Amino acid sequence: LAGMRTRSEAMVAPLTRAPGLNGVLLADVLHTLPNDMLHKVDVTSMAHGLEVRPPFLDRRVVELAFGLPDRGKFERGEGKALLRRTFGGLLPKGVLTRKKRGFEVPLAALFAGPLRSLVDDLTTPDHVAQAGLSPAAVKQVIASSRTGRNAPGQATVHALLVYLSWWRRTVR
Repeated sequence: LAGMRTRSEAMVAPLTRAPGLNGVLLADVLHTLPNDMLHKVDVTSMAHGLEVRPPFLDRRVVELAFGLPDRGKFERGEGKALLRRTFGGLLPKGVLTRKKRGFEVPLAALFAGPLRSLVDDLTTPDHVAQAGLSPAAVKQVIASSRTGRNAPGQATVHALLVYLSWWRRTVR
């Protein structure tokens, strides 16, 4: 529990060290980027023999962004206002107006493809029942995740598989 408090305090500290929106940006730079987004990019790019260099993380660009007033970072509730104005004449409109998309792991494709046998192995009725879960409910969750109808989020399926894997290795 003490470790969780220390980590939480470390994540909140940047909010008090920098004024306004810069506190949130600093928290992103210190925690979210290295511990989540850049880690995913590194793992994925290395798996394919690529070296990725995020240009917006160049020290000079970051310093410029931190030097902008809050109103220069957002315009009419939209982020990246300065970039949109600067590159508006150089980029196609579709690039400038598309919605932000996260870097998500394609769980549905993995569970239906290369990891399908693992999913099937972990969700056998006997194993599910031994782990204290309802085999019928788990079967329904997995089936609906594969059809896409009323599908639970793939994060739910992932959490279920992590639990069942942990149960098999640790408790059983």
